[in-house]
Amino acid sequence: MDREHLLSEFVSEARDLIDSAETSLLTLEEEIETVGQGNPETLNKAFRFFHTLKGSSGLLKLETVVKITHLGETLLDILRNQDKVTEFDFSDDLMETLDLLRRIFDRVEEERTDSGFEQETEVIRNKLKEQLDRISKSSEKEKTAPENKFGFFEEVAPPAPKGFGFFEEETKPAIVEKIPAPSSEVNPVIQEVQTVEKKKDIRITTDKLDQLMDFMGELVIAESNVIHHPELEGLRLEGFRSAARHLHKIVRDLQEVTLSMRMVPLSSTFQKMNRLVRDLQKRSQKKLDFKIGGEDTEVDKSVVEIIQDPIIHLLRNSIDHGLEVSEERAELGKKEKGIIRLQARQSANEVWILVADDGRGLDREKIINKAREKGILKGNPDEMSDKEVFQLIFTPGFSTAEKLTDISGRGVGMDIVLQNIKKLNGKVEVRSKKGEGTTFILRIPLTLGIIEGTVFEVGGTYLTLPTIEISELVSLKDQKLIHPYKDQEVLDLRGIYIPVIRINDLLGLREKLEYKSKNPVLIILENEDRYLGILVDEVLGNQNIVIKPLSSSIQKAQGVNGFTILGNGRVSLILDTKFLFEKFHGNTASTSTGENSNLSLEKLA
Repeated sequence: MDREHLLSEFVSEARDLIDSAETSLLTLEEEIETVGQGNPETLNKAFRFFHTLKGSSGLLKLETVVKITHLGETLLDILRNQDKVTEFDFSDDLMETLDLLRRIFDRVEEERTDSGFEQETEVIRNKLKEQLDRISKSSEKEKTAPENKFGFFEEVAPPAPKGFGFFEEETKPAIVEKIPAPSSEVNPVIQEVQTVEKKKDIRITTDKLDQLMDFMGELVIAESNVIHHPELEGLRLEGFRSAARHLHKIVRDLQEVTLSMRMVPLSSTFQKMNRLVRDLQKRSQKKLDFKIGGEDTEVDKSVVEIIQDPIIHLLRNSIDHGLEVSEERAELGKKEKGIIRLQARQSANEVWILVADDGRGLDREKIINKAREKGILKGNPDEMSDKEVFQLIFTPGFSTAEKLTDISGRGVGMDIVLQNIKKLNGKVEVRSKKGEGTTFILRIPLTLGIIEGTVFEVGGTYLTLPTIEISELVSLKDQKLIHPYKDQEVLDLRGIYIPVIRINDLLGLREKLEYKSKNPVLIILENEDRYLGILVDEVLGNQNIVIKPLSSSIQKAQGVNGFTILGNGRVSLILDTKFLFEKFHGNTASTSTGENSNLSLEKLA
């Protein structure tokens, strides 16, 4: 295996080591703050992560990384051996060290080199050396420091003609070889931990997982094509049906395993927020407890990459504008420390991520006044529910903060939160009570590639809706519709008035679909306490469907998220329920583009 390949594999491992080191340092800070001393094992962990990163980087000739990590490792080694972890404020310097290492490994990933950070490296090294000097002087005063204790800090200068057996063609100085090994007491511990922490897993590129997912989707479609083949209808094939059931079970099990391979726990994403909260807490000078829960909840890997920004924005706003300062909390009878919770849990086919604080809560009147001032308030605010008012904060540029800070402003970044979650076909809910706090709930579909869909037919055209969006199905046989105005029809369903909508009205198709059934069905959709009834000829049933993206020529079509291929080989468009609600309630921008785009959809369907 050549160096290029080794570097590619090491970058991911190095990032894990950096994250783990950061987590250990944060834990150490918390231990010192809460119990007045650091747990020796926590300190040992931080040391070992630096040590491992240094050793592996040395083998790959990442000289800049070795220089930095060696000083960090040395600092931690001295602190633990001399029991001085509570005497020095060292963590900020080590945090900066980790930040620089992250930037270096970004360069390594792109350009296969760790050079180009000379100035930043020197700054960090000077800071670490200052810490070591302070410890040295402290030790001299106590007359306990051994002579020439820190002599080996000059480790980086001596070159070596040969150092790395793996890459003997290189002749540059070998840095690691000149760095003294940690004391003999350390090695057994390192070996022990490395053995314990070794996991039985392999790394695999996401491209291969995506390819496997595509093949899995094709298999689901092929299975459906065979089992529901039109030529088999009406035939008595008991043996075939039994074999088909067995095949279906295998495909379903295989599908679950394939989907699980893309699922990753939220723990790494959540743990990264510890550092964010720590830094923001210092900058805002507010006291708070940050509580994390449900980090073992798993989501699709693509989801993890997108939800990070929304969580960061919500935490920024909660700390900067949600929580009160200690004096204000004391006057209100609250605990001096505010509480911010970041939690995740699975709910049916969704993952819920909650960001909650016990701060001021949203001010309904302030939001309404600001919305009126910006000219975005529609309708009578007295008739708006709290949920509708709170949704206004997701308007781009909307903020009720009297003074914006460099951390955030309530509403600044909220539009980013909403847009990112919409990319995942998810929802954002806001629950707040003035004076008691605010909770944001990010509702995200569990998987994105394969969903359970309800297939229905209108005028011989097959269409699909995500089953999770459907509230219930109502047969219109013997039902009497109400006509409150113009051509609008409404169904009185147990006291709830459901507007009855036809597909032609929603999608703006040029060639209208002809309803043929004498006993049509109403599919009731629910979205944020709003209801919509989609009139269809017949509901064909639920099945797992593989979402296929629209081609580039029609991907801007409104009202459609993609398409799928049914068991009978027919194409079925997957309707976008959010668009349907927006279109009906008149919040959608010009529909002319949608009409033009949907001309192509008619051909596809």
